[in-house]
Amino acid sequence: MRRKDREVTDPALVRQIIGEAKVCHIAMVDNGEPYVVPVNFGYEDGCLYFHCALKGRKIDILKRENRVCFSIIGGFEVADAASCKVRYRSVTGSGTANIITDKEEKLKGIRAVMRQIVGQEYNFPIKSLDTTLVVRIDIQEMKGKKAG
Repeated sequence: MRRKDREVTDPALVRQIIGEAKVCHIAMVDNGEPYVVPVNFGYEDGCLYFHCALKGRKIDILKRENRVCFSIIGGFEVADAASCKVRYRSVTGSGTANIITDKEEKLKGIRAVMRQIVGQEYNFPIKSLDTTLVVRIDIQEMKGKKAG
């Protein structure tokens, strides 16, 4: 990280930044071309989880190449519009995306996503697991950053 004065190294603060976010952008490479998608996500046990449809471009890409990058913005506000200064807190990282087939882990991942979105435990309808794909990102590297 170029601006070491903005780096967040405290793991508790990194988790706090992740905890206040609702959207994670996942970046992939599709046959040499960049591709990024926003997803609802959850964070648990050092992994990111997201859910999606059973088919689509994102899944096709991940089946060919499961290395991904991610970006999470936990907070953002304009500090001074005249000088283009902003306050923000973010987490970026990389890892491998794995499609979850085990029903218990799928449920764990969905519950993590729902806690992130709703802010509390949520009873996800078990029968919906059959029509929902859950992906776990095993994080290999992650850094926090803040300004303002």
